[in-house]
Amino acid sequence: MKLNLKKSFQKDFDKLLLNGFDDSVLKEVILRKKEPLPQPFKDHALKGVWKPYRECHIKPDVLLVYLVKDDELILLRLGSHSELF
Repeated sequence: MKLNLKKSFQKDFDKLLLNGFDDSVLKEVILRKKEPLPQPFKDHALKGVWKPYRECHIKPDVLLVYLVKDDELILLRLGSHSELF
């Protein structure tokens, strides 16, 4: 599966790393590819302007907005609920 990091995701990721973010859980999510995520990640489809993207919880207040399209995993945003929505 091809990984596509959008510019907005990369900026979010770099900002979190500067603040001491542990990216090990994020790597676990990426490695799962098309497999369903376990319940603790609270993976769900988004609605409205965010449709057809999905969101999952990397940490209690660190969310990942992403899309699986064909054989591509697109990472769009990463941050707190208040930062993203």
